[in-house]
Amino acid sequence: MSLGGERRTGSCALSQQLVVERPDQGDDEGPPDPAAGLTTGGGSVASLRAMAHGEGALARVREADVLGPVIVVAFVLAAFIGLRLHSYRGDPTGFVQFARTGVSVIQPPPGAILRNDQGYDGALFWLQAHDPLLLRDRTVDRLNTARSEFRAVRMAYPSLVGGLSLGSDEVLPWTMLLLDVVVMLALTAGASAFLRAEGRSGWWSIAIGLSPGLVLAMLRDLADPLATAAVLGGLMAWRKRRLDLATGLLTLAALAREPMAIAPVAVAIDALLSARRMDRERMWNALRPALPVILVPLLAFTGWYLYVTLRFHGVLPFSTNPRGEFSFPFDGLVTAVRSESHHPAFEAAWGLAYLGLVLAALAAVVRLLGRSRNPLSLTALLFAVAVCLETYAGDKWTYTRQSVPLMTVLGVAGLVQRQRLATFVAVAGACLTLLAPIAFRASAGA
Repeated sequence: MSLGGERRTGSCALSQQLVVERPDQGDDEGPPDPAAGLTTGGGSVASLRAMAHGEGALARVREADVLGPVIVVAFVLAAFIGLRLHSYRGDPTGFVQFARTGVSVIQPPPGAILRNDQGYDGALFWLQAHDPLLLRDRTVDRLNTARSEFRAVRMAYPSLVGGLSLGSDEVLPWTMLLLDVVVMLALTAGASAFLRAEGRSGWWSIAIGLSPGLVLAMLRDLADPLATAAVLGGLMAWRKRRLDLATGLLTLAALAREPMAIAPVAVAIDALLSARRMDRERMWNALRPALPVILVPLLAFTGWYLYVTLRFHGVLPFSTNPRGEFSFPFDGLVTAVRSESHHPAFEAAWGLAYLGLVLAALAAVVRLLGRSRNPLSLTALLFAVAVCLETYAGDKWTYTRQSVPLMTVLGVAGLVQRQRLATFVAVAGACLTLLAPIAFRASAGA
């Protein structure tokens, strides 16, 4: 495959092999003059060979736009993991972020790294991975003591790592880390293939796979990479009308993190808006394929939420979130901006740059919807609304991972629709990821 395609003249064997049509060259120029001898189009044989070789190299780069991005993302993730493993002296429990004060509740394995007094969500996933279905009262009591009932709703990640590790405390920390890596590489590969099918280069998927919220979540054994990969994969599968795959992935996403239930709602809104002017029979035929994609994820999430509520004796899981789920519009973002004033200059600049990209993403969503309405752009809109209303703890780990669904869905939607601002946000975010190791303090874990 070549970028311009070969033009066969039939009158000169040398021309057949070496003449490469340029993108701006029309068919009305005719074949080259055989009397030109060893020059065609004003160039020598050597220059034509160089041109053919160069275009062949470009063609090989284009043909590698599925596997190539995966290799690039894998290399970057390996570098991040290697840096952290070095600081943890090869102990993967450092990624879990066990707290010194929660040892009696979480019960980390002997010799686990206890680096701070607060810990992080990975420690709760560690606990839940030993009993992801909450079958034992002891698990329920320990989560209740930790005031983490709301995290029990996110059952997909601990269920997978618990099953894959076969209950081994030695294997579980590695499983938690590697599952995040695998789903991030799968997301990159899926986005590459999807973008290629949409007429875009798959190399753009690097910006999706290296979104800051994904990489930082991976470094703390969190569920966000799984949730984001599943929701974006489900939306891409729905666009290609692969209904079973879309249903399964959106269900997995909703059970990994509760905000991902937004995606089937967006599919429902798009389907209803598309069918609103149809007669009853045509409306039913149009809506019928979307019903499982909409209903199965929402019913699965609702069923699990009710089950968790019963296991915690009627306490609504979301009511136990100490920060609350939502606040006034932009209150969380303002809190995040203010918190950066307490950090070193370069780290604060990194955080403010990312928050600036979040604001740019909000503007890009508006422009995207002005151009085209579809499930991808509608999902980006709903995630944008959530970002404006959500509360944040004022640290990068919180606001990057809570905004990562918006940043990744917007990135793919913008690339498909060739929307420059959305594409810029995705690419600039990936660039910030590469700067994270030198921007953060060593204690930040990046």
